[in-house]
Amino acid sequence: MIERPDGTVWVGSSDGVYHLFPDGKVENFGLAAGLPNLLVTDLRFDHEGSLWISTYGGLFRLIDGRIEAASYPEHLGVASIQQVSEDSDGGLWVASATGLFQLTDSASSCIGKSQGLNQT
Repeated sequence: MIERPDGTVWVGSSDGVYHLFPDGKVENFGLAAGLPNLLVTDLRFDHEGSLWISTYGGLFRLIDGRIEAASYPEHLGVASIQQVSEDSDGGLWVASATGLFQLTDSASSCIGKSQGLNQT
């Protein structure tokens, strides 16, 4: 759950993402909005205002009311994503069932079992 400065609240659930407005209006971003896996595990806004959505079916982001799959190299794939955070340089760190990923605008890297991570 994330509360924004404008008073809106974003909630990840087992039914997608809900956007709650101070006046009581509710928007749902689920299958109809393009989110193929409804079980949301984490939400995070980045420094550009994009909402990153972690699900059991991969990483997605909401931009201008549209949900799109994160377009990063093959090793991220459709892994179960547990959490996403942004570092001070604007890169994303993604914790998944297959490892820890660092994503930037131009590259990605994986820290997994072959790099010494004992458990994923």
